[in-house]
Amino acid sequence: MRTLTRIGVAIIAVGVVAGTVDAQTTRDAFGPVAAPALEAVIPQVYSGAHLQWTPKLAVVLADGSVKAVRIVEPAIREETDAYTFVISIEFTDNEKTVAQALNSMAPTGDLSLTDIIAFKTTKTFAVTAVHRGTLANDASITRVVSIDLASEPTLAWPGAFVTYKAYYATTDWVGMFEWQSKVTTDSVTMVHRLPGLIAKSIRNGAQLTEKPVIIVRADDVFDIYSKDQARFIMSCAVPCVPDGKVLLGLWGPTSPTIAGTP
Repeated sequence: MRTLTRIGVAIIAVGVVAGTVDAQTTRDAFGPVAAPALEAVIPQVYSGAHLQWTPKLAVVLADGSVKAVRIVEPAIREETDAYTFVISIEFTDNEKTVAQALNSMAPTGDLSLTDIIAFKTTKTFAVTAVHRGTLANDASITRVVSIDLASEPTLAWPGAFVTYKAYYATTDWVGMFEWQSKVTTDSVTMVHRLPGLIAKSIRNGAQLTEKPVIIVRADDVFDIYSKDQARFIMSCAVPCVPDGKVLLGLWGPTSPTIAGTP
């Protein structure tokens, strides 16, 4: 799916480098369905706010303050007389500051996270229902790559598959997972996720660039392996939503191998 702004985070220590947020977002880029739906839902989610398209994509709050945002292409289900949408909204003004602290392995507790918003509109984009939640709160930064609706036509609120990158740090390491996750939207809740890529740097130690993760399912358990290290890391029972910081702590040449579920 098309990402309409680029992430402005550079976790240089683990080799994850991205450009600054640019102004390639336009109303036309979102299309004739998503654009008016976004304009309609923003005041419902952030009281008194509105969406600004130029000179940069932003939410203008009720007090007049302008907050830069990043939104990937929404997931849309067209129905007989309505639409169902799932979108991500990320406020990006503080992401560089948070990333710099992570790069220094000196996390401050500041966060730059993702709102997931599921909502319904009429065919004329009157908002009829809104469900909102935080995608994940175990990381310092989360950035969505793509959102796709699950094929669940009998559900009024279908689930959504969300691919996203999450950045973590302690005073000993900084790292990232790219997660493949599923989120329910009748209430916005993550019900499953597994890592697809990992990157980690250890203070005064190894720097692990982005590497694939091997996942093996055995009955109701997922076994997670490091492809780079050719070793078992941990097991995770279904439904599997492992803690990212715990999992990253088990990764690396100085980390123990623990067969457990966080």
